[in-house]
Amino acid sequence: MRWLTFSAFAVAAWVVQTTLAPRVAIGEARPDIVLIAAVFFGLYATRIDACLAGWILGLGADLMSVERLGLMAAVCCVTALAVSAIRDLVFLKNPATHFVVTFAAGSVAWGALATYRVAVYPGSVGGWWSGATEGAASTLYTAGCAVLIHGVLLRFNRAFGLHTSRYTHRATLTGGAR
Repeated sequence: MRWLTFSAFAVAAWVVQTTLAPRVAIGEARPDIVLIAAVFFGLYATRIDACLAGWILGLGADLMSVERLGLMAAVCCVTALAVSAIRDLVFLKNPATHFVVTFAAGSVAWGALATYRVAVYPGSVGGWWSGATEGAASTLYTAGCAVLIHGVLLRFNRAFGLHTSRYTHRATLTGGAR
């Protein structure tokens, strides 16, 4: 992976997360650009690169939040590793895959964060249910945005140094016959 290109992208993702995401929020739901990026690198980078990319993206998110340092770094790193573990089982360039994988990864991440917040702040208003409903709405919104963002990022796969396959779905399903 080309880390200089990744660094520029990571800074852009953090800026978009802090400036644009609150402006396009629907109620309490806002897209999580950092999670979308962690899922993207989990799908297309090597496992070590995906883990490191997720950790760096999460660390930047940690530095922009009020949560404990390392929480989002761990969540994004584990998310990228989990996604990289299933990438051989899915059609990588299918928009439905981008939606479903991002939704699943976001659901697990938000569930873990909601559980963490209830354990650390037991007297919080709304408790686990409030965090889970906000997380579900945000995860659905994030998964919808992932389809668009992954499509754009796939056009820059060479700039990132990622080696994505050039298969067509029809050729894969029919054994190469067109």
